Amino acid sequence: MDNKKFAELDIFIKKVYKNEPKFLGWLNSRNNVCYCVASAVQPTHGFCDALSDTASDELSFNQIGSDTLQNRIDKIKYSDKFQPFLLNLMNIKHLDPVDVYKGALIDRKAFSKIKSDENYHPKKLTALCLCIGLKLNIDQAKDLLRRAGYTFSAADLTDIIFLYYIEKSNYDIYEIDEALLKYNLPTITKYD
Repeated sequence: MDNKKFAELDIFIKKVYKNEPKFLGWLNSRNNVCYCVASAVQPTHGFCDALSDTASDELSFNQIGSDTLQNRIDKIKYSDKFQPFLLNLMNIKHLDPVDVYKGALIDRKAFSKIKSDENYHPKKLTALCLCIGLKLNIDQAKDLLRRAGYTFSAADLTDIIFLYYIEKSNYDIYEIDEALLKYNLPTITKYD
């Protein structure tokens, strides 16, 4: 593996990721207490921005009040779901489904299941790969991940790698997979 190829990624990871991040607390939108995990070095390249703004997007159960569980479920809008948002992004960007699933390294059958199931819930790695296949910017990627119930985390090396490539507008899924392999992380494709 070409170490020069990942030199800039190594520097980015060293700035953002620490094996033992300092604990500062939790993010809680109910009482506006903001805690987070922080590394000794302040993240660069807008990573903090990619991690922020989650509290305002959370479903506030205080606002819902004493509704029944079914009422709470019914209040989730169609447009807030993962699959409709994914299809809308493809439509807005005029992307061919074949280009999206090939760019995300997802097989045709799995992508067909995503397209046909309004309530489809992807694994996080699948959602991250779709961000690459859709060639999303950071804000769009955050939004797609949020609709799948995920967010970028400074404590997750896989997230940092995907964020790095998204920030660089480098949507080469094979290069990302190679970076995951380099850092001994679960890869998109299976290597023997």
